[in-house]
Amino acid sequence: MKKNLLFVTCMFLSVFGFTQDTYNGTLTTSNPTFNRPTAGTPPTGLSAVGTAVYYEVVGLDITTPGSATISSSSTIDNFGGLYNTSGFIPSTPLVNAISYTDDVTGTNFGFTYNFPSAGRYFIVFTTFDNGDVGSFSMTTTNGTFANLLPIKLKSFSAAKAGNINVLKWETSQEINVANYVIQRSANGVDFTDNIVTIPARNAANGSSYSATDVNPKNSINYYRLKIIDKDASISYSPTVRVNNKGKASVVSVYPNPAASYIMVQLAEDRNEKVSVSISNSEGKIVIQQQYTNLNSNLIKLQIAQLAKGNYFVKVATSQEESTITFVKQ
Repeated sequence: MKKNLLFVTCMFLSVFGFTQDTYNGTLTTSNPTFNRPTAGTPPTGLSAVGTAVYYEVVGLDITTPGSATISSSSTIDNFGGLYNTSGFIPSTPLVNAISYTDDVTGTNFGFTYNFPSAGRYFIVFTTFDNGDVGSFSMTTTNGTFANLLPIKLKSFSAAKAGNINVLKWETSQEINVANYVIQRSANGVDFTDNIVTIPARNAANGSSYSATDVNPKNSINYYRLKIIDKDASISYSPTVRVNNKGKASVVSVYPNPAASYIMVQLAEDRNEKVSVSISNSEGKIVIQQQYTNLNSNLIKLQIAQLAKGNYFVKVATSQEESTITFVKQ
């Protein structure tokens, strides 16, 4: 093995003169997914297990060349990748990869690398299995972490409005995002860029967007956001659907923030099956209700038992589904 490559270690090293730092993050279902590489230095193949794992990219700014140990801690079985200063490209994750490690201390990854020069390197925190979400932390003995998450998506919904479909999304953060592309699918698997492209505003505190599909298929239409960053990286939103043979139901939630209860409001009375679920920031469903014959456009949910924090409300009918965030005080 060549010198200056990665050497696995489970020890936290204290290096005199180097800057130590800790990064805390959370993987949720709003994070993008990719087919992660297998373990290796450098990795040579893509995983057949982690084909669509959630990930977060964190910058590591090295000002003093030399050895650094990066260790991770989480309750989820995680996987870690290190990339050189040319960056991480999720569509081609083997390019620029220095190493991927797994299960160095229990189910947590870790590594030591002798950085040959100063600059911004990149760490990809991801998981072993598809669908895993949860909080995590990383510590480095040399350098400082930089939050590079380009977008935090608060909500994405689609609803029928006459003969067209209206798509709305809201962000709480945008950094170096180039464009949003509305993609549509007839089966929820094969998507095409045939709707509209909207430039990102890159508002520090997020922004709200809307777009229309003026010619939806006379069937179930699936939509997702293709999010293109200025460095050409691509990520995707969760998928929503609209049945254009059915009725429209735009959902809203109030009060927001809320302390003891929330009201989920549909656009019209519904005499049909409605599913409502609340998930925490880690993607775990904490409340779930099924209504077989809902004869109202209002649903009241008690939330006093929930811990303070951010939550996702998902409403699904036979026609469509929407996801909106709210804050529990």
